[in-house]
Amino acid sequence: MKGKLILLISTTALAVASCFLFLSLQTQEHSSVPLIKQTEEQDPSVTNPSSAESCVDVTIVRDHHAGLTKPLLFADLNCESPELAPLKEKLNTTIAQLKSEGTLQKATVYFKELNTLRWIQAGDATEYYPASMLKIAVMLNVLKVSEGKPGMLDQRLQLIESTGFGVLEKPSKPLEKGKFYSVRELLEAMIVRSDNDATKLLFTVMDDGIYADMYAKLNIPQPHHEDFFYQLSPANMAKFYRILYNVSYLNENNSEYALKLLTQSEFNGGLAAGVPTEAKVAHKFGEHFTEGNAKQFHDSGIVYFSGSAYVVVIMTEGNELTQLERAVANLSEVCFMNRSGKAEEPIRKTYSRQA
Repeated sequence: MKGKLILLISTTALAVASCFLFLSLQTQEHSSVPLIKQTEEQDPSVTNPSSAESCVDVTIVRDHHAGLTKPLLFADLNCESPELAPLKEKLNTTIAQLKSEGTLQKATVYFKELNTLRWIQAGDATEYYPASMLKIAVMLNVLKVSEGKPGMLDQRLQLIESTGFGVLEKPSKPLEKGKFYSVRELLEAMIVRSDNDATKLLFTVMDDGIYADMYAKLNIPQPHHEDFFYQLSPANMAKFYRILYNVSYLNENNSEYALKLLTQSEFNGGLAAGVPTEAKVAHKFGEHFTEGNAKQFHDSGIVYFSGSAYVVVIMTEGNELTQLERAVANLSEVCFMNRSGKAEEPIRKTYSRQA
C-alpha cells in the first residue's frame, strides 16, 4: 500500500510525530488515508533532505516469504533527524580534527536510536571493507539453519588446518589443530575471540540459500564468503544488529544468544573504550588492508545504557591501525556524550578501557 500524508509539524514536535507514524504501522491497512509510504529499495544512508517537513516518509522492510504473513523486519525514517543535528555536527567536527592531525584519512559514523526512528550519518559518504564485522552475518546464518535442525549446535567439527590469517587482536584461546569443536563452541570462538579458524569451519554448516535470502531481505549486496574486496555502507552494516534487537529474523532465544555473545567480546577498545563501564556493548570489530598502503579499522554494535539503546557503526581508514582504534574510541565517546542531541554530563572523567 502506498500513500503519503503530509504532516505540518514543527521541528520540536517531530519526535512525537515519528513515534505516531511507527505505531500506525499496525493499523494503517484499516485506515482510509495511508500514513506510511512503503518502499523497499531506498537506502536511508544516501538521503538527507534539508527540511524537517520532508521527514515523514517511512520505509517499511518486511520479510516477503511465501506465507500469508509478512513480518516487519524494521522501519526507517527516510531522512536524517533534526533532533540529532548537534550530534552530527560534533561528529563532523571531530572527524575533521582527526584528519587534520593525520590520525585518519576518512571516517563515517552511522548512529540510530533503536527505540525511535531517529538517525544521522556523519563523515565521508563512502563504503568500506567490513572484514571481520561480517562474522555477524555468518552467525545469523548458522543460527537460522539451527532453528530447522534441532541439535545442530551440538554437532562437532574438526579443525584440519589453520587459515593462518593474523588479526590485530589475537584470540586468547586459539583453536587447536586436529581437535573437534561443537558448532556452539565455534560460534563463541568466532564472535567472542574473532577466531578466523572457527569462521572457516562454520562455513561448512551454513546454508547458501538462506544466506542469499537474508541479504536480499535486508536489501544488501551479497558477498561471497571469502570475498576480501567486498564493501558496504555503515547503514547497511547496522541492519544486522537491528534485526537482532527487534527479534525479527531469528527466534527470541537465538536473538538473545547472539547479542549475549557480542557483549562478551574480548576486544575492549573501539566502541567499548568510548563509553562508561556501566554501559553494555554488543559489538564486533573489523580490520582490513586496502589495495594501497592504507589500513581500515571499524567497530559496530549496540550500546545499552540506562534503559535506552542505540546502534552505531564507525568505519575508518588511515595509516596506522592503533591510531584508527583510538579514533573509533574517540568518536564512540562523542556519540555517547551527545546521544540525545545535546551534551550529557559525563559519568566519569575518562571512559578508556584497556584490552
